[in-house]
Amino acid sequence: MTLVTVVLTLLAWHFCEHSPQDRVPVRFLKGVFEFRPAMPRYTAVWGFNQVLYYLKTLSPVVEISLKSLTLKLTVLLALVIAQRGQMLLVLNDHTVIESGSSVAFRQLEQVKQSKPGSKGTVFEVRSFTDPRLCCFHS
Repeated sequence: MTLVTVVLTLLAWHFCEHSPQDRVPVRFLKGVFEFRPAMPRYTAVWGFNQVLYYLKTLSPVVEISLKSLTLKLTVLLALVIAQRGQMLLVLNDHTVIESGSSVAFRQLEQVKQSKPGSKGTVFEVRSFTDPRLCCFHS
């Protein structure tokens, strides 16, 4: 059964005269669910303690290479503000708002998940207690 057939069947059922006891759509959707049940999106979650331990070794920031510093900041930002990987692509230095103990990034570009007409979002990164794992100090 193709998707077009299913849609046409449901539309024909919806627009024709039917009794309240007619349960064709309910039975159909139950069959679809049992044929292909909902599964959790993620079956396992990785522990990021190893990543944080490694990032702690990359300090002080004045002594590590620019590449290591860039990777450290990218991983920290990914852990702190990036719900999706695409969010890291829209961050740039032109949209940074610095204040006392925090840095805010304005998202000006539309990402795939943005609603049409949305004005963008502001992501704030505050200072962390451990300076070796602080995005603000990196």
